Amino acid sequence: MKKLLIVSKHQFGYLTDIIKWCDNLKELYDISVVCFDMSYKRVDIPGVKVIYVKKYASTYIRGILFILKVLFQIRINQLVIVEYFNKASLLKQIFPKKKMLLDIRTLSVSDKLETRNKYNIGIANSLNKFDAVSVISDGVARQLGTVHKNMHILPLGADEISSVKKSYDKMNLLYVGTFDGREIKKVIRGFADFCHKYPECEAVFHIVGDGKYETVQMLKDYAYECNVDTIVFHGRVVNTELKPYFDICNIGVSFIPIKPYYNHQPATKTFEYAMSGLINIATATDENVKVINENNGILINDTAEDFTKALEAIHMGLEKFDDEVIRLSVSQYKWKGIVEDNLVPALNSLM
Repeated sequence: MKKLLIVSKHQFGYLTDIIKWCDNLKELYDISVVCFDMSYKRVDIPGVKVIYVKKYASTYIRGILFILKVLFQIRINQLVIVEYFNKASLLKQIFPKKKMLLDIRTLSVSDKLETRNKYNIGIANSLNKFDAVSVISDGVARQLGTVHKNMHILPLGADEISSVKKSYDKMNLLYVGTFDGREIKKVIRGFADFCHKYPECEAVFHIVGDGKYETVQMLKDYAYECNVDTIVFHGRVVNTELKPYFDICNIGVSFIPIKPYYNHQPATKTFEYAMSGLINIATATDENVKVINENNGILINDTAEDFTKALEAIHMGLEKFDDEVIRLSVSQYKWKGIVEDNLVPALNSLM
């Protein structure tokens, strides 16, 4: 088997895409991954070698160590996938003959225009230094505004997390994701307003994720102030351990602020909720609009009021949803097919 190296700044196991690439490529390639050790619980996939770089307090030291370990691994691998990071093009400059694919999972989502422009220009300037480029969506490709002769769309995918057949007699909500920049306070407000209006519903809201310390504390304090005791914060949970939450919940919350820098960014959980039979309440970003319809969920604006209205609509019409119909609505987004139809051809184009 050819030796494939994946370079990522995320700790292995905490970016779903790379986990799924490895899981579906391990029979075709001898895979190694270089990533930062963020002190999270480690995730193992048999047959995949992970090389960790400790994330020292000094940005300079950790950057140097990361580059050195990556360079050593590039020497002994035939193909390389680089998840974009600042100065990623140095790898290609040092090993110009090594076949490398630059992957772009996201553009900048900073709320500061200057920061977004600087980061996105850095990505655009790096593209043509690599042999091939993959981007997560057509929208992201258009935003970059730079054409590469060997560019591939490598979309987001998902796999079923729970096979438990859903009943929709009660409302058990689930949010999984980051808290930073997602305006989750609006979701909590919308849920609280619904609970106060329909106390007989006994809805429960499970919130899984993490963010900056001050953001987490603010959300917990706000939930307490809203006087709702059925909001449960579970903290950070690795993707491979999410099944119990997907088993007990039947409504998934895909709340992404409707802003230009999020609009073309697909959300993993939108797909995973539907593949597991959960009804989606999703903000109407361009990418969510492609996936959500009346059979699998409700599209909303990014406001507390719209979230409350969506819960009311679901409460009044729970009987119309069907577990099998919801799952089938996203069957074309399964990771196995995406890897076979998109990632494998991208890697073959390097040979």
